[in-house]
Amino acid sequence: MIDESITVHDQYQFEIKLGYRLHKEAKITSYGIDAYIFMPNSLGVNRGTYSKAQFYTDMQAYIRLMSPEAPLDQIALESDASPLQKLKAAFQSLVMEVTDETIARYEGEIKIFCCILKSTLHDYFEFVKKISDVNDRCRMAEDFLRHGRAIESAYRNLRSVVQVPSVPEKLFSVYQFGDEYISLLLEDHSYLFLERVLVEDRRAFADVRAHMIDFIEEEVEYRRQRKYRSIPDETSDNEQLVFRKSVLKKYMSSVLFLDAHAEPEGIMLEQVLLGIAAGLAMFFATAVAFVTQSVYGSLTLPVFVALVVSYVFKDRIKDILRLYLSRKMTSRLFDHHMDIITNTRRKAGLCRESFEFVDEAKIPAVIRQMRSRDHITEIENGWVGEKVVLYRKRICLFNDQVLKACRGHAVEGINDIMRFSVLEFIRKMDNPKKQLYIVDEDEYQRIKGERVYHLNLILKYILPKRILYKRFRIVLSRKRIKRIEPVAEIEAPPESPE
Repeated sequence: MIDESITVHDQYQFEIKLGYRLHKEAKITSYGIDAYIFMPNSLGVNRGTYSKAQFYTDMQAYIRLMSPEAPLDQIALESDASPLQKLKAAFQSLVMEVTDETIARYEGEIKIFCCILKSTLHDYFEFVKKISDVNDRCRMAEDFLRHGRAIESAYRNLRSVVQVPSVPEKLFSVYQFGDEYISLLLEDHSYLFLERVLVEDRRAFADVRAHMIDFIEEEVEYRRQRKYRSIPDETSDNEQLVFRKSVLKKYMSSVLFLDAHAEPEGIMLEQVLLGIAAGLAMFFATAVAFVTQSVYGSLTLPVFVALVVSYVFKDRIKDILRLYLSRKMTSRLFDHHMDIITNTRRKAGLCRESFEFVDEAKIPAVIRQMRSRDHITEIENGWVGEKVVLYRKRICLFNDQVLKACRGHAVEGINDIMRFSVLEFIRKMDNPKKQLYIVDEDEYQRIKGERVYHLNLILKYILPKRILYKRFRIVLSRKRIKRIEPVAEIEAPPESPE
């Protein structure tokens, strides 16, 4: 199965996050995605103005393991399978002997513990947010506070284990980073509860809101006492706090990220095809030379003219064949291939990707059907014209290596995160501000309007047992991406991944 999230990441970027889950009964899990982007011609994006290199510059891609899962009430349990017990065992191993192996295990378990907590808090909050009953919301908010206190207390009790002479100060600071990050996570999710869960009926939520605010104040005071530099200040721009949060988040999540170094695909085949094109062109020129010399002799004017003409045509034939073979090769090969490498330097899979402009006549019928335009869109994009780009990605995972990648913690799969910048698309957009008018009784007044453009995104998911098509509309102006709207969804029979 696949988990999908398509959101506006910031002013000029949208994010596609795809979660690929392992089929544990098989040795290999394969997935694929084809992303068709339909763009109005008025944006001036075409083969001549937008290259492959520019596309890959505009897109940032990350592949990381899914966070191991644990219920909120079991993270700090005294059981062999709990994240806390794995963390405690790593601490004790480090104290017994400081080696490269125990250091890596110690640092890795702290990071994994924080990632598990972050993922669990997110899932817990999303679940509570959907509950409508006031009493249930209050109870689950109180449970969040109770379990949060238990988790941070259990982690802080480990301080005495590693704050010993045998553990270097630099390694002890890793523990402190985890302590600070856990405090910030619990504080941030407390604010989420206050702003999005405990809001409708202030009177009904009065007690739990007071407990939540007390908890936040305790966390801020704790960080102040520990001299952690992540204290909010209403009189400043809190630059250091924001920077520190970002660094801690990246540091802790680094344990889940997989390396994927891109290399061009089909280099040898390309050289062979170019050689064939040059050979065929040379064959033509040589054949002309042999024929004319056999008919007119070796040193005659017709032979001289024929050699010049054959030389001109030789170059044209070589270029035409090179272009033809290159296009044929591009349609079958990918631009890059990447080995997916775990943090233990094991190969956990393969990834291939490509980008190209496609003619509408070559777009599959189901994609054209999903793109079916309404009348006003037909005027804007259809009759005036659209350019269509296709981004393809194929992922093959080696299940046993993925399962071993997180130091004994259960891993369900990987997340493939793609962030795409639309800055290159907005250069030729009109001024977003438009003046409009309305009549109000016997007078008229000016009102504001905003000029927007629509990018249509159709995703084809190639899954092991089915094909899924989804269409989204990306609404943007010259100032920002306004929103992303889901439009349609179609399921089709399975096909073999490329």
